[in-house]
Amino acid sequence: EYSFRNNEITYDAQSRLYVAKLRFRLEGAQVSDNISNQVLFSVKTPGAVRTGVAAKTEATNYGLLEDPTYGDAAYGFKIGVPFGVPCTVRSGTLAFQKVSLFDTDRDAFGDTYFYVLRRALGSSNAQRLSKSEYRYNPGANNVNWISRGGSANNDRGWFVSTSLRRGGEARRTSTVEIKEMSSNYQYMLVVVNPYQKGNNIPGVGRVTSSPVGNVVGLSVPTDTITGEVECPLPDENPIPDGGATGSVRPSRYAYYPDLRVDASVEGTNRVEGESHEWQQYTVKFSSKPSYGSRTSGNSDGCSVLRRGSAFDCQTFQGTYSYPSTSQRLDQRYTKSSPDPIGTWTCFATKIHTNPFTPPPDPVPKPPGYVTPVPPPPIYRYSAINADENCSLSVKYPKAQILGHDLRVGGGTVSSLARVDNKRYGSWSEYGLLADGCNEAGATGSGASLLRGTGLTSVPSTELSDLSFANTNSRCPSQVGDFGAAGNFDENNYTSGDETILTGAIFDGPSSYGSGARQTYVYNGDTLIINKNLTYANSYGSVRSVPRVLIKAKNIIITSNVTRIDPWLIATGNLSTCDVGSISQNFSSSTPKDDGTVTNICDKQITFNGPVMADQLFLHRTYGSRDGKSGTPQEKDDAREQPAEIFNLRPDAFLSAYAGNNTPPVATTDQVTELPPRF
Repeated sequence: EYSFRNNEITYDAQSRLYVAKLRFRLEGAQVSDNISNQVLFSVKTPGAVRTGVAAKTEATNYGLLEDPTYGDAAYGFKIGVPFGVPCTVRSGTLAFQKVSLFDTDRDAFGDTYFYVLRRALGSSNAQRLSKSEYRYNPGANNVNWISRGGSANNDRGWFVSTSLRRGGEARRTSTVEIKEMSSNYQYMLVVVNPYQKGNNIPGVGRVTSSPVGNVVGLSVPTDTITGEVECPLPDENPIPDGGATGSVRPSRYAYYPDLRVDASVEGTNRVEGESHEWQQYTVKFSSKPSYGSRTSGNSDGCSVLRRGSAFDCQTFQGTYSYPSTSQRLDQRYTKSSPDPIGTWTCFATKIHTNPFTPPPDPVPKPPGYVTPVPPPPIYRYSAINADENCSLSVKYPKAQILGHDLRVGGGTVSSLARVDNKRYGSWSEYGLLADGCNEAGATGSGASLLRGTGLTSVPSTELSDLSFANTNSRCPSQVGDFGAAGNFDENNYTSGDETILTGAIFDGPSSYGSGARQTYVYNGDTLIINKNLTYANSYGSVRSVPRVLIKAKNIIITSNVTRIDPWLIATGNLSTCDVGSISQNFSSSTPKDDGTVTNICDKQITFNGPVMADQLFLHRTYGSRDGKSGTPQEKDDAREQPAEIFNLRPDAFLSAYAGNNTPPVATTDQVTELPPRF
């Protein structure tokens, strides 16, 4: 007689029953070559309703015995063993699940047959699996298929074990695989031997001397208890879902994360009085992650969450309790060291889903009563979705306009990077005049973003003191809507010697000598510039300074080009780097949706003459490094390194002033005295 101790009876959350596990071990020599060692036992415990086998127990280690005193039964030996898909299998299916039969006494009791029944949940009708729903090899698996009724075309039948009593355990085991098990069904392995002790068994004769009945060992793919449990429907599940409303902002950051993390746990039909502990984790991935929530008995959150390309995991917030005032968190996440470009910083929640409060012991306690102990804990881990609860480390390329204003007939679109409590972005050395809006107010005027600015909490208008009409309420940033930038007339600038370009690739000279004055015109749709175009660095007189203009509807500059000294006039669009198709070149979106293409267009380009375009698209990715070392000024210099420099040098004005017996190329409309910038 054996009595269970407290820690040997646990609560099973799936079946909602109390479970005790029995393990037996038999040692010693084999009795004979045709009888394996056997142990007989019975289980009697107060309140016990089921006895079963654990998942994937070896068929040689679990057997069922017919009653040897049953006599000459009319039918023989027939048993059914239930099994099914566990509730914890999130996908709802299991593939290629093994069913085995170990028939060590076949020669004494005749052929043993087996098959699998399937019954839809809630239904009272079951049907056999068809032949096509199994996978097996007759020779290797020691089975033969017998069609029901003897018809070769009848796909519903059963297997007969062809195992031998001699030749080792492998030759005594018959195995088939169920191709797919669904959580929508319950399953049962049926084992039949139509011959009973004392019957006239074909090929064996009358068996009268066996001290025991027929014994069959078997193995099923899951715990037998799962075949009798109906999993709760999702809307009936009282377990809260971890991190159901989690979000991270912003969705992009420059090397050093400074993020706001909003996370909460929610649940329906929660059991009154339960308290679910939960924690938050931060997980970093080297590529874009995506995987669903999962349930696990593992309390080590990082071992569960580190999947795919994950390379780092830390506890972000401590333990909270649901429900409580801490069931929603809005926290700040920062890091003092930089993340490599392309790092996804994600946040996940772990919650204890099956807290257990044991019921009070009855008074008086019935004989054999054992106080239940808490079940093994189960945890729910929220999903990782790069578009919802992750932020990406990216580079924010910048442009600098030196020596003149930024004058825009439409609006400007740029961005700010926040690093070490400073803001870095694109800027114009002098003024910003925009008919449209300066989106996000991120393009500073008066070089306000030179070497970063500590103004992290003031409005963007503080970065644009020289942006005219910088308090317009129509623009979200209140910067822009100057209303007087006007359009340019390219005909005022292209008079003089003209060369008509016949090919889409610019085939003019790459360098220009003293006094060169030329206008190149391409009348096609898009002109490609694929080489540097340079002037000399010094000249002896004003008239020696070249003045070369290139005019086209659209202009695309290839990634190898780093310097262009001639004027560029695009009546349509101008792209500073070829990123692929025409639509990509003339789009403000990045070449890839993850914004990490630092190896594309990664050369700095400098324009030393006027650049005029209806729309200008800045696609270079050079510069804007993290600046993780060096003096404060060296860090600032690294972080603000621009990808594009528009440098309107004095020689452009001098060459225009020198003229070429033509109307002046540039004229002065008005002179306004401005205070020095500082």
